[in-house]
Amino acid sequence: MKKRRQKHPVAIPAINSAALAANDKGALIIAHPGHELCVYGWLETARPKVFVLTDGTGRSGVPRLDSTTKILTNAGATPHGSIYGRFTDSGAR
Repeated sequence: MKKRRQKHPVAIPAINSAALAANDKGALIIAHPGHELCVYGWLETARPKVFVLTDGTGRSGVPRLDSTTKILTNAGATPHGSIYGRFTDSGAR
C-alpha cells in the first residue's frame, strides 16, 4: 500500500478588503496558473481582481505565472495582491 504524504497547512495572508471594495465586480482566487482558463469567458465579462496562490512551477520547476498574467490582462482582469504567485507549487503542498 502506498503511503500518503501528510499535507501541511500553508498560511495565506489576508486579502485586503479595501482593494476588493474598489472593484465592485468581485475577485477570483485560484490555486495555480492555468486554472483561469476554466472561467475565461467570465473573466472577460466581470474583469475581476485575480489572486493566484502559487507560481505554477509544478514538477518542471518552471514558473507559469507570466503566461497567466498575460491571459488575465488580455481578458481585462487585474492580476493583484501580495499573494499573487507567492508560493511555489511544492511549497503550497
